[in-house]
Amino acid sequence: MKLKELLQKVSFDNIIPYIIAWEPEHITQIPYYKEAYDILLHTEAEQTEESITVEWVQDEAELGDEKPYTHIYNCEGDYWVTNLGKELVLGENVVMSDEELAGRCMWSLTFYGYRSGKDYFDERPHNRYEIQANKLRDKNTANYLRKSFEKGSIYSMEKWYLYEKRKCRRNRMKRMRDHRQSVRIRELERMGKVEHAIQRILSAADAISREQVTYLLDTQLIQEQDLHSRAYDRTRRMDYLWEILTKYTAPDSEPYTHTIAVLSTSPDCPLTDVERNTFNRIIALFAKKTEVLSAVGIKEELGEEAELFIVKSR
Repeated sequence: MKLKELLQKVSFDNIIPYIIAWEPEHITQIPYYKEAYDILLHTEAEQTEESITVEWVQDEAELGDEKPYTHIYNCEGDYWVTNLGKELVLGENVVMSDEELAGRCMWSLTFYGYRSGKDYFDERPHNRYEIQANKLRDKNTANYLRKSFEKGSIYSMEKWYLYEKRKCRRNRMKRMRDHRQSVRIRELERMGKVEHAIQRILSAADAISREQVTYLLDTQLIQEQDLHSRAYDRTRRMDYLWEILTKYTAPDSEPYTHTIAVLSTSPDCPLTDVERNTFNRIIALFAKKTEVLSAVGIKEELGEEAELFIVKSR
């Protein structure tokens, strides 16, 4: 049986427990697993002779302090279309249900992101705060690599050994300097993340001004949720987002005070009156506990789908 056939055979709801059992922290990522699952169901598998194998890891040298476990081979990091066409091969003494196998494959397949083709490792700075954070990180590294430091270079183990050796010999003044730089880098990274969210809000929604969202730069707690419908049916796109929020999103007990919600569609597929009512229901979910700023935006590339960008803060 190929991976695509397995995913068609099981329901998403039945594989959720196995994802959480394998990676408990991913209970907050279930909305994105749902999106990935629906993308995969609507993706044509590539013809390939390769296979995905499931084997027990029992070698003491590999295990270290861990107990024996099953591992998925030849899935993580490959193209989704290729993985979908691979034959599933279970090794000796490996026994698992279709749902558990699907959950484990989903975990492995999405290791580098929940949307095929999106660059999750783009580390280029997007605003002045991220640029400043990068410069300060480079300065901190250069303090110990000295003349060897070249921005963007890959260093030998010998140079990194020298780097660590010099750091271990820091006096009190240098440790204090490094601590101040680390604190400043964390603050710049936080502000960079907030500025990136602000730019995204402003680029999608003309109805929101920068003055309305600058308060985000002073917040101490901020949480983003980027939801994309994968209904493959224009009439169901808002129902899909509603289900993601009410069925698959884990409860969040943080005491947020403000919420920004931007719902985007393509200009060729604007919201209907019924869909606007669903958006109002979504806004009402957050209005129970926070002050809500909402708007409808435009994104050319969405086609018949919809995208909901939520920023909660305190």
